[in-house]
Amino acid sequence: MASTQSSHARIGLVGPLLQAGAADKNGPKAAAMPNANELWDQIIDGLLRMRALANDWDGQGASAPSPANVDRAIAWVREMHRYPQAVPPSRPVPGVTGEVVLEWQGESYYLLAEIVRPDQVEWMLAVDGEPTKHWITEGAMDWLVATVS
Repeated sequence: MASTQSSHARIGLVGPLLQAGAADKNGPKAAAMPNANELWDQIIDGLLRMRALANDWDGQGASAPSPANVDRAIAWVREMHRYPQAVPPSRPVPGVTGEVVLEWQGESYYLLAEIVRPDQVEWMLAVDGEPTKHWITEGAMDWLVATVS
């Protein structure tokens, strides 16, 4: 299982997700977050509300989020939720050119996953005291944002 993580942030990307949501005995371990189901539900609700946005939703000419990008984000969040070590996004955000953004913000990190099309995510990770990292993943969105030890 591949992973990307920061030395200071205690958060990482683990991928690919296992088939059928099985727990990985060699993957990161963490206790489920308190009220985690509520957090996951809030993220899904936010993504569902994005479907109702029309062009110029921000009053400055922004394009409505692409339905395919919203659907992919919902499927990805639902898949991540199946893993007890998964960290729910802090919030979903509509982009201005049809993309869907998922943000994770912790005490010492900020992680952004920008779904620019259903098969591509542009990532940005900012960690206190480290250079900001940018990368792109293509294909299935089978990455899990998780706490790492």
